[in-house]
Amino acid sequence: MATGSPAFTFRTFTFRRITSRTITFRANSSGLVFAAVVVACAVLLGDAGARQRWDVVAAASPSAVLVLWAAWLVYLRPCLRVGDDGLTVVNILRTTVVPWDQVDEVTTRFQTVVVLVSGERLRCWGAPTAARPARPGRANSRALAPGGRTPGSPVQALVDSRLARTGRPVGPSGAVLRRWDTVPIGAGLALALVVAAQLAAAGSRLL
Repeated sequence: MATGSPAFTFRTFTFRRITSRTITFRANSSGLVFAAVVVACAVLLGDAGARQRWDVVAAASPSAVLVLWAAWLVYLRPCLRVGDDGLTVVNILRTTVVPWDQVDEVTTRFQTVVVLVSGERLRCWGAPTAARPARPGRANSRALAPGGRTPGSPVQALVDSRLARTGRPVGPSGAVLRRWDTVPIGAGLALALVVAAQLAAAGSRLL
């Protein structure tokens, strides 16, 4: 490496092949945090079970499941899927499907952001991003491509290659599809109601 050239460090990332044509990007740190929450809940419930305190296990299980649901929703669920037809941005409560003809660019400097041809910016909560340069200075700023693209980012490289291969279609543009993910939302609300009912019952017994 030449003297004065920028040194970049990148956050660890996971890209897992769902099908032969779709790749999912998710930060490894998200999986580690979720695994830590799972272990903590398992230890707490396992300790009560080992002491044969099944009443404690029964009472604590809904709260533990609610904590696991929240950890899954925040850390494990968000991701960016790159497929032949476009990008799928999975955030905490919403999923957005963007066809390639609606993608202007993707930036990964501080957060992965999908920029649409309309100018709208979709932020990807769970996708890996390129870390800041290891040494501050003008040389590192010049190493950034226009628009905040960081050379060497795995997300950036794959998206750029797909955009170059797909190109702009001649026919009508595809539609950007957005949806609220009602199943995880409903499951969380149901768990919250169960825990709230438990707390209300416990409070009434104390009065």
